[in-house]
Amino acid sequence: MNEGRAGIAAGSARRTPAGTTERGALLLVCASAPELRATLAPAPGGNAAALPDEARPPFAGPEASLPVLRLARCDVYLLVCGIGPVAAALSLGACLGGFMRIARRELPDGVINTGLAGSYDPVKAPVGSLLAVDEEYFPEYGVRGEGGVLSALHLPQLVTDAGPVYTRLALDPDAALAGMAPALGKTPASRHSALALCARGAALTVAGISGDPALAARTAQLCGGLAETMEGFALALACAAARVPFAEFRAVSNVAGYRPPQTWKTSEALAALSRLGAELFCRA
Repeated sequence: MNEGRAGIAAGSARRTPAGTTERGALLLVCASAPELRATLAPAPGGNAAALPDEARPPFAGPEASLPVLRLARCDVYLLVCGIGPVAAALSLGACLGGFMRIARRELPDGVINTGLAGSYDPVKAPVGSLLAVDEEYFPEYGVRGEGGVLSALHLPQLVTDAGPVYTRLALDPDAALAGMAPALGKTPASRHSALALCARGAALTVAGISGDPALAARTAQLCGGLAETMEGFALALACAAARVPFAEFRAVSNVAGYRPPQTWKTSEALAALSRLGAELFCRA
């Protein structure tokens, strides 16, 4: 299942007419409210942001609204998209489709996804570390054969400006943040400070996370991923379709395949998201 990879361009999203002065608008997306709160904790006013305790997709309509954090240079709209690829695609698709009603503009300057992940390689991506995702892979799309092994399905899930999308999407964290930098008031040095906290690697998006070490090892070997997530590919695909810059950052909370709660270090991972949030939203 190694059909060509479609990449997400860092080009600007559609804007308001030339000559119009408008604050920047970014969209911060997390699967759950705790991840969103951790990312925003260092930001001015972040602790006071009114966040929903559960995912409620902002379907387009006159009443559509999202919580917003107002920073010096831009408004950061906040979306709790829900757990898993279906909820993530539904929520972000609804949001981008109705963004003019939500943010009074066509599309945001960029979408940032932060959240937790399981690590397939605790040496390269130890618990408590941060990962800037440079490729998203959806290993559950294809033809399931004997032993559950998937082979290629020669039908794309979607066709974007970059070409047909099968199971892989190439991401460029540097280019994506460069596209969002004016909204955040970032200089090149401060923009790279967030990326300096992170390892780089591919993430695998699954609907069913690995429940035992042998399965996790086999999945990592077949697909070449460094981390396991449940939303990233869906969010990246929505942004590719909408031509919006997208950056994904994950904090490692556990080693993939180990389910006992005592093996998870959620508090350490959330603290890592707070360190990332400080670099993204507080340091110009």
